[in-house]
Amino acid sequence: MARIINIGGKILVAGMHWLDPESVKSNDQKGSSFLGKLAKPKSRAPGPITERALVAATKATVAAGSTRNAWGYLNASEKKILSKKARFAKAYSIAEVFSSQPDLAACSILILQIPGEQEYVLCTSINGHPAPGEFDVVVPAAMVAKTLASWNDQLSMVITGAPALYGTWQGVTHNLTLEKLALTAAAVRPVRAVGTDKSQVAALAVVVGGAAAAYFAWQDHQRAEAVKNAKVLAQQQAPAAVYKKALDAQWPTQPWGSLERARSLQQHVRKIREYVGGFKISTPVACDVLTGICKFSYKKDGGSPATFLDFRADIRGQFVPTSFGQDGATVEVSMTVEGLPAAVVPPLDGLANETESPLLFWPLIQKLLPTQKVAGALTGDYKTFPQGLSISDAAVPMLVRSVGVTVTYPLWDLVQIPAATGVFANAINWKTLTVGSGAVTLAGEMYAKKTNP
Repeated sequence: MARIINIGGKILVAGMHWLDPESVKSNDQKGSSFLGKLAKPKSRAPGPITERALVAATKATVAAGSTRNAWGYLNASEKKILSKKARFAKAYSIAEVFSSQPDLAACSILILQIPGEQEYVLCTSINGHPAPGEFDVVVPAAMVAKTLASWNDQLSMVITGAPALYGTWQGVTHNLTLEKLALTAAAVRPVRAVGTDKSQVAALAVVVGGAAAAYFAWQDHQRAEAVKNAKVLAQQQAPAAVYKKALDAQWPTQPWGSLERARSLQQHVRKIREYVGGFKISTPVACDVLTGICKFSYKKDGGSPATFLDFRADIRGQFVPTSFGQDGATVEVSMTVEGLPAAVVPPLDGLANETESPLLFWPLIQKLLPTQKVAGALTGDYKTFPQGLSISDAAVPMLVRSVGVTVTYPLWDLVQIPAATGVFANAINWKTLTVGSGAVTLAGEMYAKKTNP
């Protein structure tokens, strides 16, 4: 029910009813009669007049019409109250005054307590105009949160993100008072307390009955289509849909370093000689499992009279020098391993659940500890893959997570870590292999699925 609120002598109206302008289209051609304006579309059959039909047929029954995207009205009983309280004074719609505020968010909700009462005014503005529908109400304090939640559900079908909150209620971001609204009320047209006499109603009855039915049928169809399109768009923009699309696009393009590729690389590294032309290997051999490129250094051993030419003469085609240190004793080299097993991106369906992966993976490592001195570690927290989507984990039903993993074992053992078969051989993307001090360290990322409750 609409309410009249007097703020310092300025009369404000809350709880008006707002319609889409398409529901009140009229023929405004010059020279057309008053009844002619009401007869579009033409009536197919006479029918009884109702308050709703009269509102839909003509602006003669409304109590405001100043907005471009929606217009508001009061029902019969509300108009009587307004005509008594505001017969000789101007009254302004709070929803219109709120919508006229500068720098308003695209979708905004006003929540204001009526002075001296336990009731709140709530109204919604979209793109600077009152929102069509029942988005202008007066409710008890206990109903504010429930009303706001219901509106958020309805608005979520046509807007992206949460509406901005204005007013003085708890959690409101932008402070706004009825007093401030009253000061800016003159910026909009006042509500007019217009009534309809009995003779006018009788004259309009035949026209309005059929015309209103046609208008409302068309309006219902338009609204149904709008809701349908909004739902489709919302589904396409939903976090789960955005994430799945990005995942499906990026997963097949991931560069993958399989365990077989890493172990084949290790076999080549084991053939690297400790001494070459009077120089001794001085750094660990660091290999990129994806490219097969290994880099390491040699340094002249003690007082060896060997020269860089001696070093080059003893390379035997295993690697190529990339730089010779200014100290005259250090040589950096690079080795590219050819013929490594092809790295194929595993299917997403083959990944285990996140809650199972650590439980199943680490026992495999621990089982090898006593005899083969294998050690492993998880590095960092699980991270969502793909990254950079600005989507919270809770918004996606099923996502793929990754965590860094390293495994170290003796150089002379070609240990399969984890087992060569099963999901874990595919779930770890090995990226680097480092050999030095008699040990091999594999590092990469372990992937697993996480299902949110």
